[in-house]
Amino acid sequence: MARAAISNTMDSTDRKNRPMVVMIICDLLMGMGGAERNLYILSKGLRDKGHTVVVCCLKGGKVSQSMAKEGFIVVDLDVQRFYTPLVV
Repeated sequence: MARAAISNTMDSTDRKNRPMVVMIICDLLMGMGGAERNLYILSKGLRDKGHTVVVCCLKGGKVSQSMAKEGFIVVDLDVQRFYTPLVV
């Protein structure tokens, strides 16, 4: 009964047409491998549909620089050591 009292102000049509801000988090964006290629294709597809894409990586490189030049928001955390308690 309590669940029925909670109303959703947006119907499914509004939700489908509403642009999103999507953050994609990855560890490295140094060279173009399979994961990086898929990340780029996904990012480009989302942006082409009107969404804002933010790519956050622990360590950037050529791919992150290339994506930034293409207008993507790229956050390079420039982490020097990976997978240690001191990083977090």
